[in-house]
Amino acid sequence: MENDLILELRKLLDENDVRKILVDELGEGSLQIIQYFMNSPVDKAFTDDQIARDLNMPVKEVREVLNQMYNYGITMYEKHSDVRPGWYEFYWKPDLQELIIWIRKNTYDKLETLKNRLALGEELYYCKNCSSRFDLKVYDFEKAMNLHYRCEVCNGNLMLLDEDIVINYERSGEDDK
Repeated sequence: MENDLILELRKLLDENDVRKILVDELGEGSLQIIQYFMNSPVDKAFTDDQIARDLNMPVKEVREVLNQMYNYGITMYEKHSDVRPGWYEFYWKPDLQELIIWIRKNTYDKLETLKNRLALGEELYYCKNCSSRFDLKVYDFEKAMNLHYRCEVCNGNLMLLDEDIVINYERSGEDDK
């Protein structure tokens, strides 16, 4: 089961959009830390100092990423008293199943939300140049009109979005699943 989770996670991490979402949401070092956990024994927990030393990263950055991952429920920790009074060591472990669920929620669910908005009759526009598989650059009617139907990022033409376009983006990576 654990090998299946790691294989599935490796496939997801092959996607540029997934890596971008991880970095945007969890921090710059998140990819390195996730890889570290994937390449480690399943039940082993690590201190933030161990992870920082092994990855040659600043401890502060490691702690920020681990805490952000904890906030999303994709890591857990055990707190142990240190030899110094009033100090603690935190031993961190990932929850790979929750990480996969979190990645899916932050990728596929975005496309589902767009399909629902379209089904409710909302008029949406998108920039084909700035859109990628899980990250369509979308504007509502009012914003598109105020921008004169030009993308605010690349100045390309905004196109009317329909459900077929969303489905095509969704399917563009089905061979990778």
